[in-house]
Amino acid sequence: SHELKIVATTTKGKTTSRTLNVTVTPAADDPALGTNAIELWVAPGETTTIHKCKNLGTVQKVLIGGKEAAFEVLEEGTALKVTAPSDLANGDYDITLVDGEGVQFAGGTIKVTTEARPSMENTIWEGEFAVTWGTPFDALKDTFLSKVKAGTILRVYVDGSGQGTATTAWWNNLLTGKGDPERGDIMVNGPATWEFELTDLSIQLLTEQNGLLIVGDGYTVKKVTIE
Repeated sequence: SHELKIVATTTKGKTTSRTLNVTVTPAADDPALGTNAIELWVAPGETTTIHKCKNLGTVQKVLIGGKEAAFEVLEEGTALKVTAPSDLANGDYDITLVDGEGVQFAGGTIKVTTEARPSMENTIWEGEFAVTWGTPFDALKDTFLSKVKAGTILRVYVDGSGQGTATTAWWNNLLTGKGDPERGDIMVNGPATWEFELTDLSIQLLTEQNGLLIVGDGYTVKKVTIE
């Protein structure tokens, strides 16, 4: 969004002006970033991943407040992992995407600040569930998919002594799709929080493999949240 001021001057030297707000809509093939406010909040020198992006394959440079920022394109051009320059003061900065020919595209604004990012964590289950090989946690099996999307952060709060992880109902890893012995179970030795950032693959796996389980043995699920 830009402010445009138009000034007209007559042949007799009289002037008049109008000020307009102009919103520039990206063309279909222009690179564009997602608009999740939580993802567009980062500390100086730290990294954030912006999802729901488009056409990032041509991007060769990313500028934040006019300063070049380290970046990586992920998930087949639909996510941008970017690190804010460490010398930026707290404030809101324009993001500029630059292609190989030097053409610049507006990417919206990002908040660079040392203030704590506001939590959007939402508890979707809380209680005591003892996980064993024969009794996986399945309380959210049929409802979890409707609550999440790519970019959602799933947190599982556990306690006990054992091993396990979040999987599909087919007992395959939620992020990789791999099953035992490559499932990647996490060892539990006391209170712990597991964190999983869901991807497009995660959503596909949950859809095709009948929802969410939390599997393993020897530990208790205390709380499940999403952000």
